[in-house]
Amino acid sequence: MKTKRDAQAADAIAALPSETRTGQSAALVPLDLRIAAQQGTLDAKIANYRAVPGDVPTSDLLRTAAKQLFEAGDKQSARKILEFVFAHEIDQHQLVASNFLGLAEIRIASGDMPGALDLLRRLVAVVGNPFENLDPAAALLEKTGHNDEAIEFLDQLVKSAPGDASYQLRLAKAKLAAGQDAASTEGVLSALASGANNTYAIRVQAAGALAGKSHSEFGSGELNFLAGNTGTSPATSADKFYFYEARIKAAQSVSDPQLKMQLLSHCIIDFSRRDEARFPLFRSAVTAHKDEMALAIVQPVFQQFTEGYPAPSEEDQIISSDSGSDDDGIEGAAATMATSKLTHTQQIEVAQTLGEILLRLKRPPEALPYFQTARRLETAVANRRLLDRRIADLRTVLRIQLQNAARQPVLHEALEQDRIVRARLLARAPAASSRTGKAGVKQ
Repeated sequence: MKTKRDAQAADAIAALPSETRTGQSAALVPLDLRIAAQQGTLDAKIANYRAVPGDVPTSDLLRTAAKQLFEAGDKQSARKILEFVFAHEIDQHQLVASNFLGLAEIRIASGDMPGALDLLRRLVAVVGNPFENLDPAAALLEKTGHNDEAIEFLDQLVKSAPGDASYQLRLAKAKLAAGQDAASTEGVLSALASGANNTYAIRVQAAGALAGKSHSEFGSGELNFLAGNTGTSPATSADKFYFYEARIKAAQSVSDPQLKMQLLSHCIIDFSRRDEARFPLFRSAVTAHKDEMALAIVQPVFQQFTEGYPAPSEEDQIISSDSGSDDDGIEGAAATMATSKLTHTQQIEVAQTLGEILLRLKRPPEALPYFQTARRLETAVANRRLLDRRIADLRTVLRIQLQNAARQPVLHEALEQDRIVRARLLARAPAASSRTGKAGVKQ
């Protein structure tokens, strides 16, 4: 396999006695599937599994093979294996929500929307308590941009909990995106935005959904701004005391970097304990080459940003690997609102950028842990290799600095030294990283 002689590898596995193949299945099954993917026979092998259920390896081995193929860059083959795993477990009456949701997402990615909807309806009907899985089923359709199909599940969700304003908001936004019942939907959103008993986060999202549409007064200057026409609303009208979400929205549309940084800085000044504005402000400071400012903005709260926001599971990475990044940066309208957590992609970007900044500031010992954090979070094989080289180069520099500290003379009144003084060792500078963030930030 390492020398790309797949046919010989396949023959070698086929020649093994059945006892050996059974006893060493943990190593051989993933290799066998990787060879099949390389030779274009993976579909036939999966078809054989379906025809002879007794030959199907354990789900853990199949998931291991999918992970290895994904890490090797063969995302399509990895997804095919996971698709079989989910379907096989459902056929074996392992009726858990993750199997239905995973298989439905793969169906959506392959364009089989009727098949995906059938799975989600079965999920709601047979798994868990009544109404328990309406929320995740609707959330999957919302995430993949199928608002029209999500309405069916959101409508049931609203009926199951008529007092939950968040469900009403999601249904109204889905209908608005699908172009259904525009007049009544806008009325629902207006009522949610002006409802004094609703949480302010709900009111903010409802007002944002009405942006550019006619509406009544919401009893809040900030909410009125959020529901206004972004293209004609001057940014200066958003820069008022405690207009947190309005400033973030205004910062998305301004082209003047100084004004953008001013808006975001005022967010932090007014609400020092809220962190939604820190990441876009950090990006702006990096773009403006204000390293000390960027460091001060995000370094003290970087651990807080990542707490409680784990990396996506291996299966989630494989299934959604072609559906785009989970990070829209400051340009993602409400992505930074109402959440202080960084997405997985943003965590990598911040960690790596902090490492680069600390190197520019001549603080390599502090930079190393951030590169190691980025390496731990990174899932792309090519980026991992770049980070491995970066970390190795940085460790070489730090090792030589430590050796030089032991070789240099100590300046004091006595001439005698407590060490042998030697010439200073020289280390080549670490190569600049080539990973580029989405906002044009060179990593």
